Amino acid sequence: MGSQGPTEIRRHKLLLVGTGGNGIGVAAELKQNGIDDFRIISRHSDFGGAWHANGYPGCYTDVPSMAYQMTRKIRGDWPERFASRAEMGRYLRSIATENDLYAHTDFDTEMLEAEWLDGELCWQVSTSNGVYLARFLLTATGYLDEPNIPKIPGLDSFPGRVFHSSLWPADYTGSGDVVAVVGTGSSGAQIVPALQKIASRVVVLQRTATYILPRGDLEYTDAERHDYKTKPDKHADRRNEARKEYDEFWEAMVLAKDTSYSQRMGAEWHAKIDEFGLSPALQKMVTPDVPFGFRRPIMSDDYYRAIGESNVDFVAGSLHSVDGGRIKASTGQEFNVDAIAMATGFKFLGATIDRIKRRDGVVISKHQQGHLRAYKAVTPAMCPNLFLIGGSAPNSMCWDGFFPQAVYPPYVMEMIKYMDAKGIRAMEVREEAEIAWKRKADSILEKSPFSKDPNSFMMDATGHNKAIFPGGLNDMRDELSTFDPTAYDVLA
Repeated sequence: MGSQGPTEIRRHKLLLVGTGGNGIGVAAELKQNGIDDFRIISRHSDFGGAWHANGYPGCYTDVPSMAYQMTRKIRGDWPERFASRAEMGRYLRSIATENDLYAHTDFDTEMLEAEWLDGELCWQVSTSNGVYLARFLLTATGYLDEPNIPKIPGLDSFPGRVFHSSLWPADYTGSGDVVAVVGTGSSGAQIVPALQKIASRVVVLQRTATYILPRGDLEYTDAERHDYKTKPDKHADRRNEARKEYDEFWEAMVLAKDTSYSQRMGAEWHAKIDEFGLSPALQKMVTPDVPFGFRRPIMSDDYYRAIGESNVDFVAGSLHSVDGGRIKASTGQEFNVDAIAMATGFKFLGATIDRIKRRDGVVISKHQQGHLRAYKAVTPAMCPNLFLIGGSAPNSMCWDGFFPQAVYPPYVMEMIKYMDAKGIRAMEVREEAEIAWKRKADSILEKSPFSKDPNSFMMDATGHNKAIFPGGLNDMRDELSTFDPTAYDVLA
């Protein structure tokens, strides 16, 4: 970050918001297409996105590294089947370095508001580090970037440490402390086993039970890493095998193309839960009250083992209130604790579309009144030259969080090249095209088990799934393979 004053205006052809995997992929695509007049801003202090921000103990990917990596840098020498946060962060920073992206980036710079200037045919973006003007605005801020911290009576009076999982203090290990972990989703299921080994006690508060499946984690041997690095065919086979497995799950379960899949997976879970030696009471508490697939399944090899240990108090209830150093659960149980880790998830899509005003001056999310949408999950109406990439766009979620960086940037580049060739300064998608695409997406997703839980973070205020892309990876690629100018209006 430079030393510019907060009122300085910087002008660029393109402004990109976000430094996670999708932001890196977009920026690399711009450079490869000869576009150097762009700037990247991020509220974080380095590249990596979630893999930079989330420093909690036990943080790792829940998709095998063979499958979960960027197409522009396929790596064969991962040390483990599931990469740690540190390993994934190094991988992403290496791609940023190889594409000279640090020179284009202002870190510790948060987008506060963006509005379209008709007179200058550009976006004015106000940030914590000054104002940027850009003809094109691209956001790649991720869909799990804004912490969800529930309002708990008395929480402000707690004398110890309180922090969200994504804001874990770098100097805190939990060693010797009594730590309350609020939430048992993906982050909670990773934090609890790690803390159980070093904390004096761990109090786990579970609001809702979900299915936790074994990861089957392992470290690759030196020989395996050597083979995957030096034998591209062998590595490609393993990568294709992993991707096929996850594609089949997504198609069958999430898109409801195999109605028996939920029953089979549920039966498999029930058959395995006995293997962990949990008490009957504890086993009952962790058994979900919905069929498999109604909530996002979680991957862990050691969560069930950890909650059965003698230094863990498991509570089938939420955090109700805090009184000094004492917490009270919704079940009435009370505990004295030294620290509270809020593994309470995120506000899906974060605050990005709450900070961008349409050309008519109305904030995107306010205009859409809870039914969040964007044409092809990339361009919202009345927003000229704006592209929502990956997790910043409604209905952009797929099992491979890096896949959007392979298919969205070419779509963006095709539109930019079309505009430059035609001498067009500004285009925006027609609202009827946006609404028609969302209507089609809703009709597909209403069949998904992931759309059955009204309390899910994936559901919008109107009861529709705002998260999932209405198709598999191939469908997403096909959808973004062609730019149709007839869906857009030319402004100038």
